[in-house]
Amino acid sequence: MNSGHLGKNTRVERRFLRELILELNLRSFTGKIFIRGRAPEGTFILRIHLRSGVPTHCFLNIEGGVLTGSKCIEAISGLFCTDCELHLEYANSTELLEDEDLSIVQTRFGKLEIIEEVKSLLTNPLIQLLIIRYSSSSMSLRGKVHEILEKLRELSSDRAVIAVIRVGDFNVLLMWYAGRLISGVLTRYIVSEQANRFVQEFITEEKLSEVEQERALEVVECTAYVIERSKLRKIGGAEAVF
Repeated sequence: MNSGHLGKNTRVERRFLRELILELNLRSFTGKIFIRGRAPEGTFILRIHLRSGVPTHCFLNIEGGVLTGSKCIEAISGLFCTDCELHLEYANSTELLEDEDLSIVQTRFGKLEIIEEVKSLLTNPLIQLLIIRYSSSSMSLRGKVHEILEKLRELSSDRAVIAVIRVGDFNVLLMWYAGRLISGVLTRYIVSEQANRFVQEFITEEKLSEVEQERALEVVECTAYVIERSKLRKIGGAEAVF
């Protein structure tokens, strides 16, 4: 598995595309990315443009099926690179393509005022990238599963939190808002003599409780990205740079 920093030309094996995009997001990368490779779903080609780490354009062709814009972002958030080649090209902001629906999502995010809309939008992978990119702070946590989850509930009591929890054979991506779990994805890595594979499933409050009970005393590492409610309405306005 390639776990080093991304360069202009990088071979990538056994990584989720969302992890690659997140790395570029946190680096505030502005430019064009081209990825060609194989996933469990088949061969694919991905072209994505980022401005300050935030996607402005997305095109995915996987086994002849084409997805663009928000649908493309949603698809690549769950796509697993078994063997890929990645090419980065730095570019001026004016050279980037703009997908209308991605611009609309960012604008709506900048005008959030009611919790019902927050709940619906926070399940969007693009919004998750936006929150991480413009988070007020981030922190590293280490401890037992039940302790970490309780800390995340407390952190999100009056703000939004995205948490990435990693431990030996699984990792969890969780989105919290106002003390509640909004969305989450659990990935289990299964190693066998026949083949190594992974299983991905969505997390609900009930499922998270099962995981908490099952692995309560296990020690995990967690990275939490925090954004204050007051800042939710500023992103997408004059103070933000997309």
